[in-house]
Formats: sequence, C-alpha cells, structure tokens
Amino acid sequence: MAQSSPIDVAALGVLWNVDVAKIRMATENMSTEWGTDLAHLTKEQYVGILLLMTKGALARETATGRVYSFKMLLRVECTVGSEQHRRLCSLANVEQDSKAAQPAAPADSQTFEAFARLEGLAPWATHRTAGCWGRSRLQSTVFFRDVVPNCMNRSGQRSGVCYMHGSVAVLHYAICHHTRLGDHRAVHIPSFLVRQLTGRELWRYVSDVEGGGNSMQFLQKLASPAAPDLVVLSPAELRERGAVARVVKLFKKHGPALISGFSTNDAFRGMTSFRFLAADLSPTDSDGSHAMALVGWRCAGRGDIRFLLQNWWKCKQFIEVSLAYLSSRHASLSWLQEVIKAFPDPSVVRDAPWTEFDFDGPDREAELEF
Repeated sequence: MAQSSPIDVAALGVLWNVDVAKIRMATENMSTEWGTDLAHLTKEQYVGILLLMTKGALARETATGRVYSFKMLLRVECTVGSEQHRRLCSLANVEQDSKAAQPAAPADSQTFEAFARLEGLAPWATHRTAGCWGRSRLQSTVFFRDVVPNCMNRSGQRSGVCYMHGSVAVLHYAICHHTRLGDHRAVHIPSFLVRQLTGRELWRYVSDVEGGGNSMQFLQKLASPAAPDLVVLSPAELRERGAVARVVKLFKKHGPALISGFSTNDAFRGMTSFRFLAADLSPTDSDGSHAMALVGWRCAGRGDIRFLLQNWWKCKQFIEVSLAYLSSRHASLSWLQEVIKAFPDPSVVRDAPWTEFDFDGPDREAELEF
C-alpha cells in the first residue's frame, strides 16, 4: 500500500524541519532494507517509520536489527504494541491532525466551576486580595482567573503523555504571566515532536509505553533550543521551614509551576477524591510518576495554605493539596527562570482552549512518566 501512495517529500521536509535530501536517502534505505515487506505497510506506518529513519532513529543498529525493531513496533495485537502503534500514527498524521477543528469540551469533563462546587472546596470560587500570613481570613488566587484572566489551558492531547501536558501548560502560562495577555494558544504536541526531537528522542517517545521522557527537560526544550535554566524545589526542599512562603513567592514571580515526579497511587487515581492534605508516607503503594501544574493557592486559616493543581484527566481536572502531601509523594516544583514572552516556534502553536482527551486517569497506565 505504501508503494502505491506517493509521498510529497518537499512537504514533509517543511513539516519535519529537515532537508529533503535526508528524506530521500531514508526512502532509499527503507526500500533496500524492507524489500517486498514495504507493500504490507499502511501509509501511516510507512510515513511514521520514514520519519524515524530520516531523524536517525536506530542508526547504530544493523539493517536487520533496525527492521526487526520497527516490525515489533507495529505489532498491534498486544497492549504495548497498540500504544506504540498509536503514537507512531499520531506522528505520521501530524499535518491533518493539527488542522482539524478543535472539539468542544465533553459534557462530562470537569470545569473549574464544578470543582469549586464540591464539598469543602467552595473557597476556591472567591478571590480575596488580602494577605493571610498571621491572619485567619480566607483567600484564593487562581492564575487563569485572577492573575491573567481568560488564559486557561486544558491540554490533554491524545498524542502526548503527562510529562508533555504539564510542560505545555506551564510554558503557556509563563508566556501569559510575562505578557499579561489572556491567550488560548498552546503548542501542538505532535507538530513539536516531529520538528524538534532527535531520532533517539522520537524512538523513545514511540517505543516506551511511558513516553520515554522527563517533564523538566521537556519544558526546557519547549521553551527554547538553548534549554533555559529552571528554578527547582526538590521534595526535600518542599519539607523545609518556610517552604510554603517560598512557593507562593515563586508563584507570584514566575507564574504556575510544573509538578514532576509525583508518585501516584490508587487513592490519588480515584475519581471521588479531589483534596489531599495529610502527608502520605506509604512507601510501597506507588504505581508510577505523574506531571501536573500548580496553578493557584489559598489560605484556609492561620498557617493553613493549600494549593490548586491542574491535572490532565477529563473528570479530574483540579485537585486541592497541601505542600506536605506533595513532598510526601516525592514531587518537585519547577519554574522557568527566563522571561519568555512568545512561543519559540510559532509553526507548532495552535488555538487550543480544549484539546480532545481519549482517556481518563484510572483507565490509562500508559500515560505515566518514569
């Protein structure tokens, strides 16, 4: 099928940000290495593997080993293969996917307003400007409502995994923070991947069930090819005296933070719990690592500061936590240190107030980050 479907090499060169000569060379190598087996590939599979070969994925492997690895990637009869195949096809379909109309939010997706109506969470519905250190007065500050209105980003894109979603949202919020402009645009993950990732990085993304990445490194790569420095607070630093005040100060200076390395468990994945305040010291209940964004904080009383997390699960978009809980689940907080006022690669930016989900937290182990 692939051989009978012509490939526009020039268009792919622009889309993938590579020289067309590399694509032509990869095309010739595929023909030589795959032989008659090329006829069994769909066009999506062909284009996806052509992208990987053009970018140099598995370049150090022998031709036989490389073809074997690619064929294992296409085994859709098993769970792992299905996930890998889905990601490969998402890269192959990047052009039509990026041009597709943005879907409306599903009726059962959690909104911030619905979250604030849950029992005990009503204080999040009100913004108060008074300070609360040494006072018992209630206060909440939510970035997309109080700091830069009309900039909420809900970027659970089907082609990404949690460490990508968190980074995309934090970069978006950092730009809004420094420009003070409400904006619904966000990086279209597949477009960014095919243009900016190396062959090795693309192979890890496609072949690893967990996406083969690191949220802090991905945020740096999104923000600039020069990988700007991050302000990072480790789990140990989040347990130090004065850590709460330090987090609030950094939030005011830099905007929302990336939460990475968060150790998930059954309790957190439950769809009926939206508040976690006590330190959770269970040592053996972790089922993976997750990335989110810290987008707000509130004072629930003297010395009781709580934080608002934005998540990427359709029915669990927002969660209230204490800093003690975050640190006990081994989470780190990161902010971009550099002032960034524009997306570094405008060609990968799309208007995206809502990007479609095809999973929810309890149903998808593959979106974990290790």
